[in-house]
Formats: sequence, structure tokens, C-alpha cells
Amino acid sequence: MFDLLLDPLARIREFCPVERFREMGLPGYAVPKGHGGLPDGVRFEQYEKVAKCWMEGALVFGYGDLPLPGGASVVIFTWVMPDGLGDWSAQHTAATILKKAMPNLQIELVTLVEANEKRFLSHPDFPSQVLTYKNKEPAFFSQALLKKLASTSLILQIPTFYPHFNTLFEQIRAASFSTIPTCAHIGEYGFIDSEWFHPQTGNMCMGLHPLEKGLLLHTEISSIDLAIADSFYFAYLVTERGYAIYLHALLKYKLDNTADLKIVICNLLAPLQAIKNEDWTGYGLKEIVIRDALNETTIPIAETGKRLVLECRHGLSSVAVQKLYLSSENFVGCRGDRSFSEVVSLDRFFFYDAPAHSLPFIKDLYDLSCYYCLAYPSLQAYLQTFLDKTTPPKLLGMKIADLLSDPSLFCGMKKLLSHLKSDFLFNPTLVNLVKSRIYHHFYPSLKENEETLFKEFLEGARSLSELIWKKNLMVL
Repeated sequence: MFDLLLDPLARIREFCPVERFREMGLPGYAVPKGHGGLPDGVRFEQYEKVAKCWMEGALVFGYGDLPLPGGASVVIFTWVMPDGLGDWSAQHTAATILKKAMPNLQIELVTLVEANEKRFLSHPDFPSQVLTYKNKEPAFFSQALLKKLASTSLILQIPTFYPHFNTLFEQIRAASFSTIPTCAHIGEYGFIDSEWFHPQTGNMCMGLHPLEKGLLLHTEISSIDLAIADSFYFAYLVTERGYAIYLHALLKYKLDNTADLKIVICNLLAPLQAIKNEDWTGYGLKEIVIRDALNETTIPIAETGKRLVLECRHGLSSVAVQKLYLSSENFVGCRGDRSFSEVVSLDRFFFYDAPAHSLPFIKDLYDLSCYYCLAYPSLQAYLQTFLDKTTPPKLLGMKIADLLSDPSLFCGMKKLLSHLKSDFLFNPTLVNLVKSRIYHHFYPSLKENEETLFKEFLEGARSLSELIWKKNLMVL
């Protein structure tokens, strides 16, 4: 005889099944998730920490209908990594969501950008300050800014963790005459196993793992003029391998089409390397044409056939990316958190060019599809290709082309996108989280009461209903 030991996630799912949250009438985004398991390692061995992380969306849900305390303010703090347009975009998206949900909330943005970065300016919609740093060294914070940070109700750091934040917070403490702000740290997609956002840190992480909190999406797309004359595909990719796979897949998929193919790209080096290092015969191509502003280069392939035209657009804004996604043929490329969020928001069939740090997120996406879209094996096979880093690009591209010829793949993708936008939407949880942390700032004993209540729940002394709703009675 032996005891079957359950890991902490399996234990909490058995103790408090997902169905109990649904029976309480919680919306899908606030219901803990049933797919996937835990990474290995000591970061995921503490039952209480894992349970709290798994249930966090439900735990903050009760704050949604509470009034915002008077004088509440938040500073959205974002460290923009080099070439981190997505970090900057996530900051503005978060600010927009919070302002719409809580018009009386005072919001200010503090943005740290690399000194050589020319694209990042102040957000015109919010009071903001932009600071620069060099080589990941600490940025300089004036005493006036430190005092402003010290006087806010909440510092919300999203979506990357500033390496010097702990030192900065000590400076904020020193600048405070009375109270210090509450802090909330929210990580980018797929970083639940990182040193900044694993369960023991007490921080949150966006993404699709069952311990992560979902996707930060544009739920309202601005009116965009889509008057574009010609047909094209939009490949917002980043790596040589990603471009090579995408091009092979599209060329094989459109093999019987004799018309020229146009693909809009966003950088030149990676696709040029792909064109140089791959074999492009067998697709009925006469030539590959590369357009970059006023320059045009032609690479001959055969005597006759169609043309593959790659047109590079540099320095694309968020609105420009949305316009290209909306007007492109429905096989688009994405490469990171923000571009993935765009394709989900816009219901576009996507190819994901996954760099190494995105592989955990893609694995979670695959696990999710197996759990919620099991009837579409072509979808699972397609998502698995994003994880394949060994098969030669041409062979993998041809496999993707065969999958694209299966209509059920598009049906499965449509269902997946719909599910992501409903049950994996982080936006309302972001609002509830910010409101809960502001309440903690104004009512410090509330946090202690909630921690006690949660421990009593895990010990079986409190019901799930008491856990989710009793905190409101504490406040009111």
C-alpha cells in the first residue's frame, strides 16, 4: 500500500472543483481553470501559495461593484525593455481599461525607456513622465518624482519587472512623510515560472497557464479606414526561422494560385536571411521582389511563374498594425504578447513566431486547446508546429500548408479565439485587482482579514461563498 501524493494544483482542484465556481454564477474569466499542470520545482510546492494564485481572479471579483474610495490614485509603472514596443503598448492599454472602468481614478504613467530609443513619447491621454536608462542601469528619479510615487495609492508595475525596483522602493520609502503606496506587479504572458512572478512572490502574471490571469485585449477597436486596393498577407514576425516557415507554408498553400503574392513585413534582416538560406524552387515562382521605401530588389528564381513581393513597413504604430491585421488575408503572423493580443481581439487566424522566452506560453496555448477544443485535432497539430524548433523550415512549412487545407482547422481556430476572448480575458480582472489593492491601501486591516479568511477556507472552516463574498461585508 502507498499514498498517492497530489501536487498542490491537483489538491486544490479536488478540494474546490471548478464547477463550484461556475455554480456561484461567476463569469468565465473569474473561474479558475481546469487545463494544464504545474512546472517542476520548489517554486510550486507550497499549497497555500498555489491555491491563492489559482483562485486570485475569483478572490478579487467581489470588488468589481464596490465604489472607488475618494481620492484614489494609481501610477502605472513600466520598464520598457530595448525594442519593447509591446511593453509601452501594454501600459497604455492598461491605463485605458482602468480609466473607462473607473473614471474618477487618478492615473499617471511613469515609463522607463532605453536612452537610444526614439519612438517612445508621453501618452497624450494621461499625465506621464518618460525617464531614460542606459544598458539596464538604474534610471535617475528626481526627489519630486519620488515624492509623487510615495503619495499615490497604488503603484501598478506592468508588464515587465524593473530589475532595480526594490532599490527604487526603498527610495520611495525615504521620500514619504507618512504612508507608502501599495504595489502590484503584473507580468507578461507565460512568465509564471520566472523569478519575479512565480506563486511564492505574491505577484500576478498574465497568460494562459492555469495560474496565470489571461490576456490583456483591445475589446474596442477604433474606427479604421480599410480602403486598401490590393490583396496581401501581413507577417508581423521577428526571426529568420519564423519567416522561412511562414513563407514556405503560404507558398505551398497557394501553389495552385497563379496570381502574384504580396506579403507586408516589418523588418528586413530576418526575411532576407531566410530568402538567402532556403530553397524557393517548386512553388511556381519567377522571382522574389523586396521593396523597402524607395528601393526595390529582385531575386530571380525561374524563367516563368508568379512573383512573391515582400514589402517592408518600418516603425508601425498600434493603429497601423490593427489596420494591417484587419485588411490582410486571414493568415497573419504575430511574434509577442501585444501582437498576439491584437490577432485575438480581431479574430484573425494566426501564425506565431515564438522566440525562446515565449515557448512556455505556446505550450499553455496548446494545453488549453487540448482541454477546451478537443474535437479539433488539426488545431492541436497546428499549434504544435509553433513549438517545433528542429524540423527544417521547408518541411514544417509544407506540413502547415497541408493543415491549412483542412477546413476543420479554421473552425477550431474560430472556437479557440472566441474562448480566449471570453474565459481568458484579463481586462476585468485587472480592474478588480486594482480596486482591491486600493482598498487594501485605504483599509490596511482588510488585507489581514482576507488572509485569515483564506486560511480558514483551506482548513475547511469557511465556505467558498464566504470566501468570495464576505470581504465585501468587511468593507461595507
